[in-house]
Amino acid sequence: MSLHWFPGHMHKAKQELEKVLPKIDVVIEVLDARAPYSSQNPLLDTLLGSKPKVVILNKADAADPNLTAQWVDYFRAKNVRALPFNAMTGQGHHAIVQACQKVVEESSSNKKRYSINVIIVGIPNVGKSMIINKLKGRKVAKAENKPGVTRTQQWVEVSPQFFLLDTPGILWPKFEVPHIGLTLASIGTLKDTIAEPEEVAQFICKILVKKYLQLLKNRYKLDTVPEPPFEIVELIGKKRGLLGTGGVVNVERTAILIIQELRTGKIGRVTFENP
Repeated sequence: MSLHWFPGHMHKAKQELEKVLPKIDVVIEVLDARAPYSSQNPLLDTLLGSKPKVVILNKADAADPNLTAQWVDYFRAKNVRALPFNAMTGQGHHAIVQACQKVVEESSSNKKRYSINVIIVGIPNVGKSMIINKLKGRKVAKAENKPGVTRTQQWVEVSPQFFLLDTPGILWPKFEVPHIGLTLASIGTLKDTIAEPEEVAQFICKILVKKYLQLLKNRYKLDTVPEPPFEIVELIGKKRGLLGTGGVVNVERTAILIIQELRTGKIGRVTFENP
């Protein structure tokens, strides 16, 4: 699976990011806590260079809490502050501001900074706009649960001492590694038209069998789980009565069901990747 995805507005966003970086004191990189590796953009490290960074593991409420703690330790070992976060509730958003101020103090020769400029970056649909709205305390950035909503940069004054620049999500030009493309398709970072739902659902089932077998059994009331992922999808379709003509399982409807139940947390708290 090699997915090509680099629309014109993302190319423009990359150019605009390069222009504004000299004015930036610290970077907030938002990752999806369910897939911290796959939701990182390797282009950003090249673009950002040595800028101080704070990592937000958003959607932590949907992720495996034990693995989220391991990811926090992983980033700490690389001298990067990482904070689990749930942008839906916004609880603990003050810690984000404090972390940004701290890393600027540690990296600046002028310790008495009266204000800092912060840029928030990440791939589409990791929750950047929702985080901005929680930091500001009201809706100032358009936020929807789908990729590609933010199209332009905008400055937000969180406080007289904290200025935040929102940016459009930037994906890298293509995904050569099937695991990354399928992981992002599973959690909804890619538009659903990019990948076939049957392939995505089979990938989800494969991950669940390997890491969260009991969650899979509990959700779909399975006593035994067949080995091939496509048979798991068909079995779930039979269990849910998603049948077409002649009693044949409607695989597409079943696949879409599995994807949606994964994304909405009905299957349980799942993290695709270990640090």
